[in-house]
Amino acid sequence: MLLINYARILHGLNRLDEAADYAERGCASAQKADAAFIVNQCLLERARIYDDQHNPTRAAAMLAEVAPRLRKDLPPGHYAFAALTSEYARVDLERGDLESALRQANEAVAMIEAAAKSGKAGGQFVPGVLDIRAKVELAAGRPDEAAADAARALHMFQEVAQPGEHSRILGIAYLILARALAAQGKGDEAREAARSAAEHLQASVGPDHPNTHSARQLAGLETQPR
Repeated sequence: MLLINYARILHGLNRLDEAADYAERGCASAQKADAAFIVNQCLLERARIYDDQHNPTRAAAMLAEVAPRLRKDLPPGHYAFAALTSEYARVDLERGDLESALRQANEAVAMIEAAAKSGKAGGQFVPGVLDIRAKVELAAGRPDEAAADAARALHMFQEVAQPGEHSRILGIAYLILARALAAQGKGDEAREAARSAAEHLQASVGPDHPNTHSARQLAGLETQPR
């Protein structure tokens, strides 16, 4: 689990090759120990890493491996199935299959909201699933829906954030909202959201992270993409 948690940190810092290596090592150790929960966690994390490496085929292979394991180990309606479906949406988005990505993203939101409303665990993951759907909606040319999802996700993240602390999660949420607002033609609001994104991201993942550069560019603080 320590290897997988370290992989998550490296992933957040965009050190994707290192993240993949630690996640793969963690998976191998967990499989030897027959630690089913940890195996499931590392397969999902590897899918996320491979997707961000623009390798949807390998990401999909991880999802195909973990899906039957989750169905075997968890009851119907568990929030993990929403996370799994969100990852399928990300894979479809990376492949350019926007119709399937949107369908999967909608299903994931419905699943996580149903779990939260029924009193089951998982309510804390609603904003993350909304942000994934916002990305899909933006790619599908639905900026109004993307902005609504992004704004709702940001509000939910803010409700549990520590006042005055910078956060990668908040930074990404602001960045998604900024992109949606820009697509709506709301330049001033987009720049304001992007400035907030840049502030959070620069303090949490550093000035050289691609998301930090994207936020600074949207905010008008950088003139050239990196």
